[in-house]
Amino acid sequence: MNCQDISRIANTGSFDTLTAAERRAAEEHARTCRHCLPTWAVHSRLAELRVPPTPAELLAWSRKAVARPASISGRRALRRLIVIGGMVALAAAAAMLALQLGDGRARAPRQSILAVAPASRPPPLPTAQVLAVAPAGEAAAMTKGREARKPRSVAPLPLLPMPVYDGEAQQEALLELALEKAADQHPELVEGPDIDDTFALGATIRQDGTLLGSTVKLATRAELRDATAEVRREMPADGAGGSGGGRSKHSLLQDGRMLRADISFWVAIVPNNYDITRSNVRVLQILGDRHADLMLPATGGEMNRLTVLLSDDGHVQREKVDRLDPQTQSGKTLLGGDSNDVAFLAQDIADRLEVDVSQIGLMGITNMEKGSRVLIMDANGGVRPDDRRQVLIVYYAWLRRAGEAGPAWGQNSSTAGRSSLDESAALRIVEQMIPDAFTLKDPAAGEPTVVLTAKGEVIRAGRVNFRKNGGGAMDAILQQQLVPGVRTSSYSMVRLRNHLDETADVNFAWEVPAH
Repeated sequence: MNCQDISRIANTGSFDTLTAAERRAAEEHARTCRHCLPTWAVHSRLAELRVPPTPAELLAWSRKAVARPASISGRRALRRLIVIGGMVALAAAAAMLALQLGDGRARAPRQSILAVAPASRPPPLPTAQVLAVAPAGEAAAMTKGREARKPRSVAPLPLLPMPVYDGEAQQEALLELALEKAADQHPELVEGPDIDDTFALGATIRQDGTLLGSTVKLATRAELRDATAEVRREMPADGAGGSGGGRSKHSLLQDGRMLRADISFWVAIVPNNYDITRSNVRVLQILGDRHADLMLPATGGEMNRLTVLLSDDGHVQREKVDRLDPQTQSGKTLLGGDSNDVAFLAQDIADRLEVDVSQIGLMGITNMEKGSRVLIMDANGGVRPDDRRQVLIVYYAWLRRAGEAGPAWGQNSSTAGRSSLDESAALRIVEQMIPDAFTLKDPAAGEPTVVLTAKGEVIRAGRVNFRKNGGGAMDAILQQQLVPGVRTSSYSMVRLRNHLDETADVNFAWEVPAH
């Protein structure tokens, strides 16, 4: 499963056609890819939303309304903007890693949070509590004045506006620069007569603009799928952000040169201190094909997992193979940037390999695979997955180097940008509105959640069970369990730490701004 696969699944909305193994592979990729995480989270949630059929009366009325000529009398026509803010807000979770660790230590998995929507606000709760669905009579109270709906609290609550993120413009500029530098290394992209085949292009660039390498393969339409997959496997994925897509023949690069054929590309953007000698690509180079017999069909359900400890000189110090069965797997949702989670991962790998955790340095996860995967559309417009890949999941750790303070997960990239979310304000709100967020960790109690206006005023805080009734779109769940009538469009999960060094993972959601 790669980024192009995730994009195609999201664009076609064909989630119902995925097998359990295909969905697991997609989720595994999305959780370790900062580019695909927001897309997968949004669209998978939207796919779960069931839209009821349009009533016949409403359909007939709509047709009559459309048939009548429009009249505008002194009013300015309103423009409506539908916002899928979760895709932006979830960039803050670019460092999030969700791993299924089948070692008997079951952890309750945290739900991905994303959805869409917009409306009025319910009366706030005076204090945090586990919430039931609001009674019907509460809807009438929502129509009262804004002042009556402000949360009552012992001390004034700070504002926590909807966060914004930087870095998007930088990423676009690096993408264009990478294409231009790749053309320098591969002049066949722009020199010579036009051709009908397609170039599959992969490039890796540092944030300072240094091109680390690029690969180009010319492929016919029938060969493009496998060529693209092969190019992607030659590029680092750990700690890499970036963007993929295509350019048509005769498109111009920034320096004015013209492409002589269509290209399908992926540009990986890595930090300036990215160590290519410890990349996931080098891990696969060290392993070679020595474990090719362990690869299993990606659609088969069960998967083999290889855990290895590697030295800088390229030798495998320890290794272990076990079987992952998605039917019996339990897991722990992890944030790779959190020290407690990194320690958990390091200890898990050390236990599996029967070594002391002090030997564990940089860790990561990658796939050894061959073949490719696409979605195929039939004559009736139906879409089905065509996955011919053989996959072996690889968990790896490098021996800790002298001077390294401890284990680390991945070579994280900062291309997603920094969030403007004020964590000190978020902490004050949670401590006052949901004080047990730091002590009550029972999943049955629900996840601590705060809903705010776009300006950052608290509407209501409490606990939400995102798995109740099979889950669904974030907005619908919040309206059902916490804020009836309030439509939300932007979401973020933040790990907060109080003065006692206790942590709490809290969901924040913002109301769709009024236009």
